[in-house]
Amino acid sequence: RDVANAQANDPYFPQYRVFDWFAGHTWASGIFGTPNGLNQETGGEALLLHYGVYLYGVATANEALATTGQAMLMTEARSLQKYWQVLPEASGDPYPPQYEHDVVGMVSEHTVEFGTAFGAANFFVYGVQMGPVWSIAHIGLSMPWLRKGFPAFQRSCQEDTLCDESGF
Repeated sequence: RDVANAQANDPYFPQYRVFDWFAGHTWASGIFGTPNGLNQETGGEALLLHYGVYLYGVATANEALATTGQAMLMTEARSLQKYWQVLPEASGDPYPPQYEHDVVGMVSEHTVEFGTAFGAANFFVYGVQMGPVWSIAHIGLSMPWLRKGFPAFQRSCQEDTLCDESGF
């Protein structure tokens, strides 16, 4: 119930805690915004959360919870491919022409940034969108985007020793 509570009138837990059905993804900052509004850096961890909700629903024979987890998972995956993995030729560009990158590091309610909370190096921005690597990561990662993004990540990593030093 803590993160996937469908009940609006629950006295103990908020409805869907950090998941925003209108935006189509979670907000890492929860209900606490920044000057640019709520923000989300990457959805990979959120996909793990939603998959966990789905699996818990299956394991406990709670069909409604499993369906909720599945819906959250697929909605988040679609948003990742639209707002973080930018492929104008595939689905139209959601950003103005001034944003010249094919990846977004952080989406806020009022801005998008090519950068992360821990740096703006290319390997940070691309790398944070490609992880974590796990069994169903393919649901959130678009292959056409990976074909463009992974070589950019590799080049950036090879050009900057901080990549290895920081664990990327």
